[in-house]
Amino acid sequence: MRHAYQDWQTRKQALPKPCSTFVHYAEVCLVSVLLVLGIRDWLVQSSKVVSGSMIPTLAIQDRIIVLKWPHHFASINRGDVVLFKSPHGDGKEFVKRVVGLGGERVSIRNGLVYINQKPLHFPGVHVRADASNLAEITIPENHFFMLGDNRRYSQDSRYWGTVHRDAIIGNAWFIYWPPRSAQIVW
Repeated sequence: MRHAYQDWQTRKQALPKPCSTFVHYAEVCLVSVLLVLGIRDWLVQSSKVVSGSMIPTLAIQDRIIVLKWPHHFASINRGDVVLFKSPHGDGKEFVKRVVGLGGERVSIRNGLVYINQKPLHFPGVHVRADASNLAEITIPENHFFMLGDNRRYSQDSRYWGTVHRDAIIGNAWFIYWPPRSAQIVW
């Protein structure tokens, strides 16, 4: 490999000056494009919030940075705010809070969420509850039950079921736009 690289450098230096300059910048552009694609596919992604389902945690038009790599190496935890592929297969992406984990039983009574028959509270998280009800279901392994923090105006697992781990893109990490809203997502 090293020998091939040295041969390439020697051949590049033998080119006329305008050609070697062009080849140099073409290499830089190619490497830059590959790095950007790799970062976008494996490390981070930007996403725009298009609904009010996560108010007050995320507002409509907030732009967030999503960390894609942690969920490849670590578990997804209750309370995480995650970006995932639409369960409708329409190419859209949703952002919701993980409420239930695989193997757990979840129910909702008068807007209060129960996990394994115990009420669920997220300290420090303001949830705009509603008066919805959901009969107890068992979440399949490698699936998650997702709810918006603005329950009255959220289409979530109450309507379209659980989300498979493979549909999760990453964890919402930071609101970067608008600047007045810049903060870590909790």
